[in-house]
Amino acid sequence: EVVEEALIAIESIGPGARSAVPALRSVLKKKDDELKLQALHALAAIGPGAKQAAPVVKEFLDHQDLHLKISAAVALVSLNPGDTKSVQQIVPDVIGALSRRDRHLQRQTVRLLSVLGTPAVPALVKVVGADDPQVCRLACDALANIGPDAQGAVPTLVKAVSHPNPRTRWHAIRAIGVIGHADDKVVSALEGALSDEEAVVRAHAAVALGKLAPASKAAVGRLAKAVHDPILNVQISAAGALRNLGPAAGEAVDDLVAV
Repeated sequence: EVVEEALIAIESIGPGARSAVPALRSVLKKKDDELKLQALHALAAIGPGAKQAAPVVKEFLDHQDLHLKISAAVALVSLNPGDTKSVQQIVPDVIGALSRRDRHLQRQTVRLLSVLGTPAVPALVKVVGADDPQVCRLACDALANIGPDAQGAVPTLVKAVSHPNPRTRWHAIRAIGVIGHADDKVVSALEGALSDEEAVVRAHAAVALGKLAPASKAAVGRLAKAVHDPILNVQISAAGALRNLGPAAGEAVDDLVAV
């Protein structure tokens, strides 16, 4: 227990714990998987300063335990920022971890797929339409974290805007807004979401349209109506979107004045 607490403390110290790297490498050679896992987390927190541990960490990419495999991949990307080639091979295995009922494993998986960026997009696109709403939401979150480099996922995310689960709908909408790619189909889908039965979905749709300005100027009329939504958060989000549209939102002046 003391060793585990010490490892957690080293992780919390982060880059300043560089001197602990030799000891962390030693822990990775022990039999206790829990300690190995925590050592990987600590190395990831230290970052490039722990680069000398990369060869030992890389061995865990072939490990059968998904926790260790994914944590090792996260650590490798942290040790060598910008070099993701060594961990791309495990993406097919990692994507399956999203369906595990293990919140920590899911968080680590989203974190890894997010930092992998473009190479992870095709695998994430395949699970955005998953039957399991939780898996779909996690995939949307990873794509949002990737940002503009996930533009290829937008058509699939647009389909998810009409997902039967409201939480999945707004996660997909949020991802679309963060990725920042807009065409007629995207704007049309978000306009439709302004009439969603769930206020949180309507609010996220307005925010996304605001982020996509000026490409979303065709939605000005619907955003003007949303200013009168019965839910305050939707009203605020719609007004914020119109603000982002600037002069293109001229037709909404009367609605804004009437608030």
